[in-house]
Amino acid sequence: MNFPYDRDLPLSVPSVVGKTYDEVIRKLMSRGIVSHPKRHILAAPLSWSKAEDVDGKIIVKLGCGLWANNKLAEPYRLIIDSTNWSDAKRNYILTELEASREEAMERAKAGKKSEKGWVFFFGEQDSANLSDFVVTDHRLICCLTGDLSNS
Repeated sequence: MNFPYDRDLPLSVPSVVGKTYDEVIRKLMSRGIVSHPKRHILAAPLSWSKAEDVDGKIIVKLGCGLWANNKLAEPYRLIIDSTNWSDAKRNYILTELEASREEAMERAKAGKKSEKGWVFFFGEQDSANLSDFVVTDHRLICCLTGDLSNS
């Protein structure tokens, strides 16, 4: 995000497709809900909705997916299975998500609308519901706030 012109630098992540930053990390797009059969580190803008902690799962609506009539009709969702996590791990992820969401909202109010809260994650797409990605390890999630429009 901070070095948009260095995306051709080498990056190797076991079990992930690609050999450069640009090939390894992929943004989820708003062209509808599509299958992502190849394994990548995914990046998606956070929606302005708070993450929900429901029955051991943290549900995060993302700011991309299927749009209809200028509205996000069906967002991609990040489902974080935290059933076997400690309270500290769960609170860490909830705090990171909320901090990035709030920071993006503050930047938007200050006129920096291209800066968004982004979540980077490595998870499995749910074959029964392609709008959902499931992550089970807190180490596979990261949030940043900034402008990814250069990519």
